[in-house]
Amino acid sequence: MTKSTWKPNKKLLIKDLSLWDENARFPEEYFNKPEKKLISFYLSNEKTYKIKKLAKEIVADIDIPQFEPLLVFNFKNRNIVMEGNRRLAAYKLLLKPSLSDDLKIQTFFKELKAKTKLNNQFKLNTNVTTEKDQAFRYIDRKHIKGNNEISWTSVERDHSDVRRNKGNNKSLLKVEITRRAKALNLDDSIKFSILGKGYETTFWRIIENPATKQKLGYSQLDDGTLKIKNESIFNKILKIIVYNIWTKKSLDGLDVNSRDLNKSHQISDYVKNLKSKDAAKVDKEIKDKKNKNKNLFGEKELPLPGTKAGSSIYGGKDITYKCLINPRKSLPKVSSKKIIEIYKELKIIEVKSCSTATFALVRILTDITIKIYLELKGCKINSRGHLIITKKGENNKTKLKEKMNYIADNYLSGDLKLSVVALNEKLLTQNLNQVMHNTIFCASESQIREFWKNLFPFIEFLWEEIIKLENSK
Repeated sequence: MTKSTWKPNKKLLIKDLSLWDENARFPEEYFNKPEKKLISFYLSNEKTYKIKKLAKEIVADIDIPQFEPLLVFNFKNRNIVMEGNRRLAAYKLLLKPSLSDDLKIQTFFKELKAKTKLNNQFKLNTNVTTEKDQAFRYIDRKHIKGNNEISWTSVERDHSDVRRNKGNNKSLLKVEITRRAKALNLDDSIKFSILGKGYETTFWRIIENPATKQKLGYSQLDDGTLKIKNESIFNKILKIIVYNIWTKKSLDGLDVNSRDLNKSHQISDYVKNLKSKDAAKVDKEIKDKKNKNKNLFGEKELPLPGTKAGSSIYGGKDITYKCLINPRKSLPKVSSKKIIEIYKELKIIEVKSCSTATFALVRILTDITIKIYLELKGCKINSRGHLIITKKGENNKTKLKEKMNYIADNYLSGDLKLSVVALNEKLLTQNLNQVMHNTIFCASESQIREFWKNLFPFIEFLWEEIIKLENSK
Protein backbone atom coordinates (compact mmCIF):
# COMPACT_ATOMS: atom_id res chain seq x y z
CA MET A 1 0.00 0.00 0.00
CA THR A 2 1.39 3.42 -0.95
CA LYS A 3 1.32 6.34 1.47
CA SER A 4 -0.98 8.31 -0.80
CA THR A 5 -3.76 5.71 -0.43
CA TRP A 6 -4.78 6.86 3.05
CA LYS A 7 -5.26 10.25 4.66
CA PRO A 8 -5.63 9.39 8.34
CA ASN A 9 -7.03 11.61 11.08
CA LYS A 10 -8.62 14.07 8.69
CA LYS A 11 -11.34 16.31 10.17
CA LEU A 12 -14.32 16.91 7.87
CA LEU A 13 -17.53 18.89 8.27
CA ILE A 14 -20.67 16.80 8.77
CA LYS A 15 -22.34 18.47 5.78
CA ASP A 16 -19.44 17.34 3.56
CA LEU A 17 -19.97 13.68 4.41
CA SER A 18 -22.42 11.40 2.56
CA LEU A 19 -24.18 8.24 3.67
CA TRP A 20 -23.30 5.16 1.61
CA ASP A 21 -26.40 3.79 -0.12
CA GLU A 22 -24.70 0.42 -0.75
CA ASN A 23 -24.05 -0.09 2.95
CA ALA A 24 -24.91 -3.70 3.86
CA ARG A 25 -27.54 -2.43 6.31
CA PHE A 26 -29.64 -0.97 3.48
CA PRO A 27 -31.86 -3.29 1.39
CA GLU A 28 -31.36 -3.24 -2.39
CA GLU A 29 -34.33 -0.96 -2.96
CA TYR A 30 -32.45 1.85 -1.19
CA PHE A 31 -29.60 1.94 -3.72
CA ASN A 32 -29.28 5.40 -5.31
CA LYS A 33 -31.86 6.84 -2.91
CA PRO A 34 -31.40 10.37 -1.48
CA GLU A 35 -29.88 10.80 1.95
CA LYS A 36 -33.19 11.67 3.60
CA LYS A 37 -34.61 8.33 2.45
CA LEU A 38 -31.61 6.45 3.88
CA ILE A 39 -32.00 8.21 7.23
CA SER A 40 -35.72 7.38 7.27
CA PHE A 41 -34.80 3.69 6.94
CA TYR A 42 -32.72 3.87 10.13
CA LEU A 43 -35.45 5.76 11.98
CA SER A 44 -38.16 3.32 10.91
CA ASN A 45 -36.11 0.48 12.41
CA GLU A 46 -35.33 2.06 15.78
CA LYS A 47 -35.35 -1.26 17.64
CA THR A 48 -32.55 -2.51 15.42
CA TYR A 49 -30.47 0.59 14.74
CA LYS A 50 -31.17 2.69 17.87
CA ILE A 51 -30.42 6.05 16.22
CA LYS A 52 -32.24 8.03 18.93
CA LYS A 53 -30.33 6.22 21.68
CA LEU A 54 -27.06 6.79 19.83
CA ALA A 55 -27.85 10.51 19.45
CA LYS A 56 -28.49 10.77 23.20
CA GLU A 57 -25.09 9.25 23.94
CA ILE A 58 -23.37 11.52 21.40
CA VAL A 59 -24.79 14.56 23.17
CA ALA A 60 -23.99 13.19 26.65
CA ASP A 61 -20.39 12.39 25.64
CA ILE A 62 -19.75 15.32 23.31
CA ASP A 63 -16.75 16.32 25.46
CA ILE A 64 -15.05 12.94 24.95
CA PRO A 65 -12.62 12.73 21.99
CA GLN A 66 -13.87 10.77 18.97
CA PHE A 67 -11.85 7.59 19.38
CA GLU A 68 -13.18 5.78 16.30
CA PRO A 69 -12.87 7.76 13.04
CA LEU A 70 -15.39 7.36 10.25
CA LEU A 71 -14.14 5.43 7.22
CA VAL A 72 -14.41 7.65 4.13
CA PHE A 73 -14.05 6.70 0.48
CA ASN A 74 -13.24 9.80 -1.55
CA PHE A 75 -14.74 9.35 -5.00
CA LYS A 76 -15.39 12.06 -7.61
CA ASN A 77 -15.09 14.80 -4.99
CA ARG A 78 -17.60 13.05 -2.70
CA ASN A 79 -16.76 11.86 0.80
CA ILE A 80 -18.76 8.63 1.08
CA VAL A 81 -18.84 7.16 4.58
CA MET A 82 -18.40 3.41 4.17
CA GLU A 83 -18.18 2.72 7.90
CA GLY A 84 -19.99 4.80 10.52
CA ASN A 85 -23.29 5.45 8.73
CA ARG A 86 -25.36 5.16 11.91
CA ARG A 87 -23.20 7.72 13.68
CA LEU A 88 -23.29 10.03 10.68
CA ALA A 89 -27.10 9.75 10.48
CA ALA A 90 -27.38 10.67 14.18
CA TYR A 91 -25.07 13.68 13.75
CA LYS A 92 -26.95 14.86 10.67
CA LEU A 93 -30.30 14.65 12.50
CA LEU A 94 -28.86 16.61 15.42
CA LEU A 95 -27.77 19.36 13.03
CA LYS A 96 -30.90 19.21 10.89
CA PRO A 97 -33.93 17.55 12.58
CA SER A 98 -36.05 18.28 9.49
CA LEU A 99 -34.30 15.36 7.77
CA SER A 100 -37.16 13.40 9.35
CA ASP A 101 -40.76 14.11 8.30
CA ASP A 102 -42.03 12.78 11.63
CA LEU A 103 -42.85 15.75 13.91
CA LYS A 104 -42.22 13.73 17.08
CA ILE A 105 -38.77 12.75 15.86
CA GLN A 106 -38.07 16.35 14.82
CA THR A 107 -38.97 17.53 18.32
CA PHE A 108 -36.80 14.81 19.87
CA PHE A 109 -33.70 15.92 17.94
CA LYS A 110 -34.41 19.64 18.41
CA GLU A 111 -34.51 19.16 22.18
CA LEU A 112 -31.30 17.13 22.07
CA LYS A 113 -29.57 19.72 19.90
CA ALA A 114 -30.46 22.43 22.42
CA LYS A 115 -28.40 20.59 25.05
CA THR A 116 -25.14 20.89 23.11
CA LYS A 117 -23.09 23.41 21.14
CA LEU A 118 -23.14 21.18 18.07
CA ASN A 119 -23.29 23.37 14.94
CA ASN A 120 -22.55 23.40 11.19
CA GLN A 121 -18.85 23.96 11.85
CA PHE A 122 -18.53 20.76 13.88
CA LYS A 123 -16.06 18.32 12.31
CA LEU A 124 -15.78 14.56 12.61
CA ASN A 125 -12.57 12.54 12.68
CA THR A 126 -12.17 10.44 9.54
CA ASN A 127 -9.73 8.12 7.82
CA VAL A 128 -9.94 8.81 4.09
CA THR A 129 -8.93 6.56 1.22
CA THR A 130 -9.25 6.87 -2.55
CA GLU A 131 -9.11 3.08 -2.93
CA LYS A 132 -12.43 1.30 -2.36
CA ASP A 133 -10.69 -2.06 -1.90
CA GLN A 134 -8.73 -0.60 1.01
CA ALA A 135 -11.96 0.55 2.62
CA PHE A 136 -13.38 -2.97 2.24
CA ARG A 137 -10.35 -4.36 4.08
CA TYR A 138 -11.35 -2.39 7.15
CA ILE A 139 -15.05 -3.24 6.77
CA ASP A 140 -14.18 -6.94 6.64
CA ARG A 141 -12.05 -6.61 9.74
CA LYS A 142 -14.76 -4.83 11.71
CA HIS A 143 -17.97 -6.50 10.56
CA ILE A 144 -16.81 -9.93 9.41
CA LYS A 145 -14.13 -10.49 12.05
CA GLY A 146 -15.70 -8.22 14.69
CA ASN A 147 -12.41 -6.29 14.93
CA ASN A 148 -11.13 -9.45 16.64
CA GLU A 149 -12.87 -8.21 19.78
CA ILE A 150 -14.73 -10.33 22.32
CA SER A 151 -17.60 -8.74 24.23
CA TRP A 152 -17.53 -8.92 28.01
CA THR A 153 -19.72 -11.53 29.65
CA SER A 154 -21.83 -10.51 32.64
CA VAL A 155 -19.17 -11.98 34.95
CA GLU A 156 -16.45 -9.91 33.29
CA ARG A 157 -18.59 -6.81 33.73
CA ASP A 158 -18.93 -7.69 37.41
CA HIS A 159 -15.15 -8.14 37.65
CA SER A 160 -14.76 -4.64 36.24
CA ASP A 161 -17.25 -3.15 38.72
CA VAL A 162 -15.65 -4.87 41.69
CA ARG A 163 -12.12 -3.83 40.68
CA ARG A 164 -13.26 -0.24 40.23
CA ASN A 165 -15.01 -0.30 43.63
CA LYS A 166 -18.37 0.11 41.89
CA GLY A 167 -19.63 -3.37 42.64
CA ASN A 168 -22.57 -4.13 44.90
CA ASN A 169 -23.12 -7.35 46.86
CA LYS A 170 -24.65 -9.02 43.79
CA SER A 171 -21.51 -8.30 41.74
CA LEU A 172 -19.30 -9.52 44.57
CA LEU A 173 -21.35 -12.72 44.82
CA LYS A 174 -21.04 -13.42 41.09
CA VAL A 175 -17.29 -12.85 41.17
CA GLU A 176 -16.90 -15.22 44.13
CA ILE A 177 -19.15 -17.94 42.65
CA THR A 178 -17.29 -17.64 39.34
CA ARG A 179 -13.97 -18.14 41.11
CA ARG A 180 -15.26 -21.26 42.82
CA ALA A 181 -16.87 -22.63 39.63
CA LYS A 182 -13.55 -22.27 37.80
CA ALA A 183 -11.84 -24.21 40.59
CA LEU A 184 -14.15 -27.24 40.22
CA ASN A 185 -12.71 -30.57 39.15
CA LEU A 186 -14.23 -30.35 35.66
CA ASP A 187 -12.84 -29.91 32.16
CA ASP A 188 -12.13 -26.27 31.34
CA SER A 189 -14.34 -26.65 28.25
CA ILE A 190 -17.37 -27.24 30.50
CA LYS A 191 -16.60 -24.53 33.05
CA PHE A 192 -15.86 -21.82 30.51
CA SER A 193 -18.95 -22.73 28.47
CA ILE A 194 -21.21 -22.25 31.49
CA LEU A 195 -19.75 -18.85 32.23
CA GLY A 196 -20.10 -17.72 28.61
CA LYS A 197 -22.84 -16.82 26.18
CA GLY A 198 -25.71 -19.25 25.76
CA TYR A 199 -25.43 -20.71 29.27
CA GLU A 200 -24.73 -17.93 31.76
CA THR A 201 -28.36 -16.72 31.96
CA THR A 202 -29.54 -20.14 33.13
CA PHE A 203 -26.54 -20.51 35.46
CA TRP A 204 -27.10 -17.23 37.29
CA ARG A 205 -30.86 -17.65 37.38
CA ILE A 206 -30.33 -20.91 39.30
CA ILE A 207 -27.47 -19.68 41.48
CA GLU A 208 -29.28 -16.51 42.60
CA ASN A 209 -32.41 -18.41 43.65
CA PRO A 210 -32.88 -18.60 47.47
CA ALA A 211 -33.43 -22.38 47.28
CA THR A 212 -29.99 -22.80 45.67
CA LYS A 213 -28.37 -20.63 48.33
CA GLN A 214 -29.86 -22.91 50.99
CA LYS A 215 -28.86 -26.10 49.14
CA LEU A 216 -25.28 -24.89 48.62
CA GLY A 217 -25.18 -23.81 52.26
CA TYR A 218 -23.62 -20.38 52.10
CA SER A 219 -24.25 -16.86 53.34
CA GLN A 220 -22.72 -13.61 52.16
CA LEU A 221 -20.80 -11.50 54.67
CA ASP A 222 -20.81 -7.69 54.72
CA ASP A 223 -17.54 -7.54 52.78
CA GLY A 224 -19.06 -9.69 49.99
CA THR A 225 -17.14 -12.88 50.77
CA LEU A 226 -18.94 -16.19 51.24
CA LYS A 227 -19.30 -18.14 54.45
CA ILE A 228 -19.79 -21.79 53.52
CA LYS A 229 -21.07 -24.44 55.95
CA ASN A 230 -19.55 -27.44 54.18
CA GLU A 231 -16.99 -26.92 51.41
CA SER A 232 -17.29 -30.49 50.11
CA ILE A 233 -21.08 -30.37 49.73
CA PHE A 234 -20.89 -26.88 48.21
CA ASN A 235 -18.42 -28.01 45.52
CA LYS A 236 -20.31 -31.21 44.71
CA ILE A 237 -23.69 -29.49 44.34
CA LEU A 238 -22.12 -26.69 42.27
CA LYS A 239 -20.46 -29.30 40.04
CA ILE A 240 -23.82 -31.01 39.41
CA ILE A 241 -25.48 -27.67 38.57
CA VAL A 242 -22.70 -26.73 36.14
CA TYR A 243 -22.83 -30.12 34.44
CA ASN A 244 -26.64 -30.15 34.20
CA ILE A 245 -26.65 -26.74 32.52
CA TRP A 246 -23.89 -27.80 30.13
CA THR A 247 -25.78 -30.95 29.08
CA LYS A 248 -29.16 -29.14 29.37
CA LYS A 249 -30.44 -32.16 31.29
CA SER A 250 -30.61 -33.18 34.93
CA LEU A 251 -29.23 -36.57 35.92
CA ASP A 252 -32.87 -37.71 35.96
CA GLY A 253 -33.28 -36.66 32.31
CA LEU A 254 -35.34 -33.50 32.91
CA ASP A 255 -34.72 -30.39 30.80
CA VAL A 256 -32.43 -27.77 32.31
CA ASN A 257 -32.59 -24.53 30.34
CA SER A 258 -33.80 -20.94 30.60
CA ARG A 259 -37.23 -21.84 29.21
CA ASP A 260 -37.99 -24.67 31.65
CA LEU A 261 -36.40 -22.94 34.64
CA ASN A 262 -37.66 -19.38 34.26
CA LYS A 263 -39.82 -19.28 37.40
CA SER A 264 -38.69 -19.41 41.02
CA HIS A 265 -40.80 -22.47 41.92
CA GLN A 266 -39.39 -24.41 38.91
CA ILE A 267 -35.85 -23.72 40.09
CA SER A 268 -36.78 -24.68 43.66
CA ASP A 269 -38.18 -28.02 42.46
CA TYR A 270 -35.01 -28.67 40.44
CA VAL A 271 -32.70 -27.79 43.34
CA LYS A 272 -34.61 -29.97 45.85
CA ASN A 273 -33.62 -33.08 43.88
CA LEU A 274 -29.90 -32.30 43.89
CA LYS A 275 -27.84 -34.67 46.04
CA SER A 276 -24.12 -34.20 46.70
CA LYS A 277 -23.48 -37.96 46.28
CA ASP A 278 -24.55 -37.65 42.62
CA ALA A 279 -21.34 -35.76 41.83
CA ALA A 280 -19.81 -39.20 41.26
CA LYS A 281 -22.41 -39.83 38.54
CA VAL A 282 -21.28 -36.62 36.84
CA ASP A 283 -17.69 -37.84 36.76
CA LYS A 284 -18.79 -41.18 35.31
CA GLU A 285 -20.96 -39.58 32.60
CA ILE A 286 -18.11 -37.30 31.52
CA LYS A 287 -15.77 -40.27 31.28
CA ASP A 288 -18.31 -42.23 29.22
CA LYS A 289 -18.91 -39.28 26.87
CA LYS A 290 -15.18 -38.94 26.22
CA ASN A 291 -15.02 -42.60 25.28
CA LYS A 292 -17.99 -42.43 22.92
CA ASN A 293 -17.28 -39.03 21.34
CA LYS A 294 -20.35 -39.18 19.10
CA ASN A 295 -21.54 -36.45 16.78
CA LEU A 296 -24.98 -35.04 16.05
CA PHE A 297 -25.92 -37.85 13.67
CA GLY A 298 -25.04 -40.56 16.17
CA GLU A 299 -21.87 -41.57 14.36
CA LYS A 300 -18.39 -41.52 15.81
CA GLU A 301 -16.38 -38.56 14.59
CA LEU A 302 -12.62 -38.89 14.81
CA PRO A 303 -10.52 -35.76 15.32
CA LEU A 304 -7.80 -35.06 12.80
CA PRO A 305 -4.24 -35.88 13.93
CA GLY A 306 -2.89 -33.19 16.23
CA THR A 307 -6.30 -31.59 16.85
CA LYS A 308 -8.85 -31.72 19.60
CA ALA A 309 -12.41 -32.39 18.47
CA GLY A 310 -14.69 -29.47 19.23
CA SER A 311 -11.97 -27.28 20.72
CA SER A 312 -13.13 -24.21 18.77
CA ILE A 313 -16.51 -24.40 20.56
CA TYR A 314 -15.02 -24.45 24.02
CA GLY A 315 -12.46 -21.70 23.76
CA GLY A 316 -9.49 -23.75 22.59
CA LYS A 317 -7.57 -23.23 19.37
CA ASP A 318 -9.79 -22.85 16.32
CA ILE A 319 -9.52 -25.67 13.80
CA THR A 320 -9.62 -24.24 10.28
CA TYR A 321 -9.57 -26.77 7.45
CA LYS A 322 -8.54 -25.89 3.92
CA CYS A 323 -12.05 -26.87 2.88
CA LEU A 324 -15.21 -25.45 4.46
CA ILE A 325 -16.22 -28.61 6.34
CA ASN A 326 -14.23 -31.02 8.48
CA PRO A 327 -13.20 -33.63 5.85
CA ARG A 328 -13.76 -36.43 8.37
CA LYS A 329 -17.22 -35.29 9.39
CA SER A 330 -19.96 -37.85 8.74
CA LEU A 331 -22.52 -37.29 5.99
CA PRO A 332 -26.06 -36.24 6.99
CA LYS A 333 -28.47 -39.17 6.63
CA VAL A 334 -30.87 -37.43 4.27
CA SER A 335 -32.15 -39.26 1.19
CA SER A 336 -31.29 -36.42 -1.24
CA LYS A 337 -28.33 -37.51 -3.36
CA LYS A 338 -27.72 -33.91 -4.41
CA ILE A 339 -27.30 -32.71 -0.81
CA ILE A 340 -24.87 -35.57 -0.22
CA GLU A 341 -22.87 -34.79 -3.38
CA ILE A 342 -22.58 -31.06 -2.61
CA TYR A 343 -21.66 -31.85 0.99
CA LYS A 344 -18.89 -34.15 -0.28
CA GLU A 345 -17.60 -31.41 -2.61
CA LEU A 346 -17.53 -28.89 0.25
CA LYS A 347 -15.30 -31.35 2.12
CA ILE A 348 -12.82 -31.38 -0.78
CA ILE A 349 -12.72 -27.95 -2.41
CA GLU A 350 -10.23 -25.47 -0.89
CA VAL A 351 -11.89 -22.23 0.22
CA LYS A 352 -8.89 -19.94 -0.22
CA SER A 353 -8.31 -20.77 -3.87
CA CYS A 354 -11.98 -21.35 -4.78
CA SER A 355 -13.94 -18.99 -2.53
CA THR A 356 -16.50 -17.95 -5.16
CA ALA A 357 -17.10 -21.58 -6.14
CA THR A 358 -17.52 -22.48 -2.47
CA PHE A 359 -20.05 -19.65 -2.10
CA ALA A 360 -21.97 -20.96 -5.13
CA LEU A 361 -22.06 -24.49 -3.68
CA VAL A 362 -23.37 -23.13 -0.37
CA ARG A 363 -26.10 -21.23 -2.22
CA ILE A 364 -27.19 -24.38 -4.10
CA LEU A 365 -27.05 -26.45 -0.91
CA THR A 366 -29.19 -23.89 0.94
CA ASP A 367 -31.78 -23.68 -1.86
CA ILE A 368 -32.14 -27.47 -2.15
CA THR A 369 -32.31 -28.03 1.61
CA ILE A 370 -35.02 -25.37 2.02
CA LYS A 371 -37.02 -26.76 -0.93
CA ILE A 372 -36.97 -30.33 0.41
CA TYR A 373 -37.83 -29.20 3.94
CA LEU A 374 -40.80 -27.06 2.85
CA GLU A 375 -42.16 -29.78 0.58
CA LEU A 376 -41.95 -32.33 3.41
CA LYS A 377 -43.84 -29.83 5.56
CA GLY A 378 -46.65 -29.86 2.99
CA CYS A 379 -45.83 -26.51 1.37
CA LYS A 380 -46.16 -26.04 -2.38
CA ILE A 381 -43.09 -25.08 -4.42
CA ASN A 382 -43.63 -24.26 -8.11
CA SER A 383 -41.29 -25.09 -11.01
CA ARG A 384 -39.41 -21.79 -10.51
CA GLY A 385 -38.67 -22.61 -6.88
CA HIS A 386 -41.17 -20.09 -5.51
CA LEU A 387 -43.03 -20.87 -2.29
CA ILE A 388 -46.76 -20.59 -3.04
CA ILE A 389 -48.69 -18.81 -0.30
CA THR A 390 -52.46 -19.28 -0.19
CA LYS A 391 -53.07 -17.10 2.87
CA LYS A 392 -55.02 -13.98 1.94
CA GLY A 393 -52.99 -10.77 1.94
CA GLU A 394 -49.60 -12.53 1.64
CA ASN A 395 -47.49 -12.80 -1.50
CA ASN A 396 -45.58 -15.82 -2.74
CA LYS A 397 -42.02 -16.12 -1.42
CA THR A 398 -39.67 -15.81 -4.38
CA LYS A 399 -36.38 -14.79 -2.74
CA LEU A 400 -34.11 -16.92 -0.59
CA LYS A 401 -34.37 -14.57 2.38
CA GLU A 402 -38.18 -14.56 2.12
CA LYS A 403 -38.27 -18.35 2.32
CA MET A 404 -35.82 -18.37 5.23
CA ASN A 405 -37.91 -15.80 7.10
CA TYR A 406 -41.04 -17.85 6.36
CA ILE A 407 -39.42 -20.90 7.96
CA ALA A 408 -38.26 -18.77 10.91
CA ASP A 409 -41.75 -17.34 11.47
CA ASN A 410 -43.58 -20.66 11.14
CA TYR A 411 -41.25 -23.40 12.33
CA LEU A 412 -38.40 -21.96 14.45
CA SER A 413 -38.13 -20.55 17.94
CA GLY A 414 -35.56 -19.16 20.37
CA ASP A 415 -32.00 -18.35 19.36
CA LEU A 416 -32.22 -20.24 16.06
CA LYS A 417 -35.14 -18.09 14.91
CA LEU A 418 -33.30 -14.92 15.93
CA SER A 419 -30.13 -16.03 14.13
CA VAL A 420 -31.99 -16.62 10.84
CA VAL A 421 -33.63 -13.20 11.08
CA ALA A 422 -30.22 -11.67 11.85
CA LEU A 423 -28.69 -13.40 8.80
CA ASN A 424 -31.24 -11.66 6.60
CA GLU A 425 -31.17 -8.32 8.44
CA LYS A 426 -27.42 -8.16 7.97
CA LEU A 427 -28.00 -8.92 4.27
CA LEU A 428 -25.70 -11.92 4.39
CA THR A 429 -28.10 -13.88 2.19
CA GLN A 430 -27.94 -11.00 -0.27
CA ASN A 431 -24.21 -11.70 -0.57
CA LEU A 432 -25.14 -15.14 -1.90
CA ASN A 433 -27.24 -13.49 -4.61
CA GLN A 434 -24.45 -11.03 -5.43
CA VAL A 435 -21.95 -13.85 -5.90
CA MET A 436 -24.34 -15.79 -8.12
CA HIS A 437 -25.64 -12.95 -10.30
CA ASN A 438 -23.45 -9.84 -10.01
CA THR A 439 -20.84 -9.57 -12.79
CA ILE A 440 -18.26 -7.91 -10.52
CA PHE A 441 -18.93 -9.00 -6.92
CA CYS A 442 -16.63 -11.80 -5.72
CA ALA A 443 -16.50 -13.59 -2.39
CA SER A 444 -13.52 -13.62 -0.05
CA GLU A 445 -12.41 -16.56 2.09
CA SER A 446 -13.23 -14.69 5.31
CA GLN A 447 -16.74 -13.86 4.06
CA ILE A 448 -17.67 -17.44 3.19
CA ARG A 449 -16.24 -18.83 6.42
CA GLU A 450 -18.09 -16.26 8.56
CA PHE A 451 -21.29 -16.77 6.58
CA TRP A 452 -21.11 -20.56 6.88
CA LYS A 453 -20.46 -20.36 10.63
CA ASN A 454 -23.72 -18.43 11.06
CA LEU A 455 -25.71 -20.37 8.45
CA PHE A 456 -24.76 -23.94 9.38
CA PRO A 457 -26.89 -24.24 12.60
CA PHE A 458 -29.94 -23.41 10.45
CA ILE A 459 -28.98 -25.92 7.74
CA GLU A 460 -28.21 -28.55 10.37
CA PHE A 461 -31.64 -28.02 11.96
CA LEU A 462 -33.35 -28.47 8.57
CA TRP A 463 -31.42 -31.69 7.93
CA GLU A 464 -32.43 -33.06 11.33
CA GLU A 465 -36.07 -32.26 10.57
CA ILE A 466 -35.81 -33.72 7.06
CA ILE A 467 -34.40 -36.97 8.50
CA LYS A 468 -37.28 -37.15 11.03
CA LEU A 469 -39.93 -36.43 8.38
CA GLU A 470 -38.45 -38.95 5.93
CA ASN A 471 -38.24 -41.65 8.59
CA SER A 472 -41.85 -41.05 9.64
CA LYS A 473 -43.15 -41.84 6.15
